[in-house]
Amino acid sequence: MSSALSLIGSIDRLYERVMDDPGAFDESEMEGWYTDALGSLPPPVDKQYGRWARRAMRLAKRMAAYWADTDRSGSVPPDWRNGIDQAHGPQGWQPTLEIARRGLEIEPTEELFDEMQRRFREVNLQPWLDVTWDEWLAERQQEP
Repeated sequence: MSSALSLIGSIDRLYERVMDDPGAFDESEMEGWYTDALGSLPPPVDKQYGRWARRAMRLAKRMAAYWADTDRSGSVPPDWRNGIDQAHGPQGWQPTLEIARRGLEIEPTEELFDEMQRRFREVNLQPWLDVTWDEWLAERQQEP
């Protein structure tokens, strides 16, 4: 699995855990998540991955505070993805989109290409590219 896909999965799991129990996360747990998420990647870890992982962590903190608020605590959606959308809108998915984008630049895989298409649609509410993996790869290999 690519570093980008691993980190995207780690962010998704963080978001899901926050939505499962918004009041259970404190600063040290979030920092621990960040250290573990980046520490699980093979060195050297791309600096942009670190920057977007930190952004995801800050969004998770705000999401936890949003859903732990007593006015909302009983209305947490059953699907954790909907909770992210309600708390942050499409921008809650921006860090994972940027990690996918960076991953395609430095370690492209078909699975990451598919993830990029899905994440782009979640953030921008429109398709990314109207090409297949093979077409994208052929075009990329022709670039100088």
